[in-house]
Amino acid sequence: MPASSNKQNSPQQIAQYKVFIRNFAGDLTEITEMVSQMNIYESIFKRTTSAEIVVADAVGFTNRLPIVGDEHLIITYRSARLEKVISRSFKIYKVGERKEGSQRQENYIINAISEYAIFNEMRNIDRSFAGQKTSDAVQKAFQAFLATGGADGASILGIKSLYGLRKDPIKESESVTSFIPPGLSPFECINYLRNECRHVDSDNNSDYLFFEDYDGFHFTTMKELKDSETATGMRFLLGDQGHVDKDSDFDVGQIIINLSAKKTVDRIQDLGTGMFRNRTVVVDPLTKKYDSRTFDYYREFGFLNKIHEFGARTVSEESQYRFIEASTHTRFMAGELNTTSLNRTLGPHFTPGPKYVDGNLSGDVDNYMDHPYIKNVDKQILIDKDPHTSNPQKSHLKLGKKIAERATVDNTILEMVIPGNSDIRPGDMCEIYVPQTTSTQDMKNKFNLFYGRTDSGKFAPRFLATSIRQTYDNEKQNYFTSVELMKDVYAQKVEKVYEQVRESFER
Repeated sequence: MPASSNKQNSPQQIAQYKVFIRNFAGDLTEITEMVSQMNIYESIFKRTTSAEIVVADAVGFTNRLPIVGDEHLIITYRSARLEKVISRSFKIYKVGERKEGSQRQENYIINAISEYAIFNEMRNIDRSFAGQKTSDAVQKAFQAFLATGGADGASILGIKSLYGLRKDPIKESESVTSFIPPGLSPFECINYLRNECRHVDSDNNSDYLFFEDYDGFHFTTMKELKDSETATGMRFLLGDQGHVDKDSDFDVGQIIINLSAKKTVDRIQDLGTGMFRNRTVVVDPLTKKYDSRTFDYYREFGFLNKIHEFGARTVSEESQYRFIEASTHTRFMAGELNTTSLNRTLGPHFTPGPKYVDGNLSGDVDNYMDHPYIKNVDKQILIDKDPHTSNPQKSHLKLGKKIAERATVDNTILEMVIPGNSDIRPGDMCEIYVPQTTSTQDMKNKFNLFYGRTDSGKFAPRFLATSIRQTYDNEKQNYFTSVELMKDVYAQKVEKVYEQVRESFER
């Protein structure tokens, strides 16, 4: 039975599923029946989306079309229970090894990637963004060098826009850039700007992401994603579809087919990635100043942007990881400093200290332009000739928190498989209800104590969907979605969970 005519009574069926190849001449050829499996990949940690199809070819398709690397792969589909049809366009870049299946039939994989990934490699940026808001520079880099298509008049088939969170505009940054890209590709340019961009909200630690989903490209921060409300239909329960009835809070499409905990504890990784302690060291080559700042997870946990604003640390109050003397992760960088820690017992750590120390001028200044090296220089001449100095960067101020936040986001990693869901996107906030694993009767009605509670929306078991894989197996007529989920904090303190579990076992 063709996939597009499947009955609508199964959550794992697909609707309006079509696969086309568009050749260099613009002709479309439908190959839906030849495709035994389709996979589409998206992630907030990857710039672009990609796809692969497994083809059972009994007609010599690669030679007859032919496939020479100038083709587009076009896939349309929707979940059987949803109305929105998703249409995806990719550029074919590779045909894998062809192996004989049955007589006079070849099986092979066709790999495709976002058209933007191909055009990105064909273009470079050599214009100045100096003096512009960093957020504006990102938009101009995308619009001028990617949105209009590729080299030599080539055009993008599936044109996409650049957004902030969801389809909202990008929020204007507080930072002003001095960047003049030396012939970098658009993605390299955007990546540089992403790292120096500072959010206008002082509570936002400016951990910016740049990624693609089916709606378009997004330039947003981890905090904006974490602060998002749980989207409609993004609540999932690990359980039996047979237990879902008309009075249930979940429908059959929200029942998790399979769930695995890919990571819960890895303290060696946490130490190496700077989660518990990290240090940022900055040298100012102009003023010959040096300073450093150390981030400590246990003391500064409250300054991190978290999924649960009042979530709990992932270590106990008696943990040996509370106080670590040496920095386990250090970043060295050049930058502009208002401070100096030279010849001091305790440096100011990027925060200007007293102007005089023991009667001597310390060298600290509130404004970078007030350094003796440049104080008497005509400001307009400086702006015209040295935009970097006139727009000092301050990315080092929050770098320690950004490092720790990125390390904590994968503190708990789950991977769930759900009935095909064409609506879910990377960056969505999801609620994952997982019954507590237990052999005691009173704990059977509880959900995982670390993930969240059902009695409070504030502490609902919220996870960030970081990676999505859409898969349709034509042979099994089975459409499912794999979702990688990450959580940065516990919903309850380790001590509180321990008390509840201990009481249940003592009864």
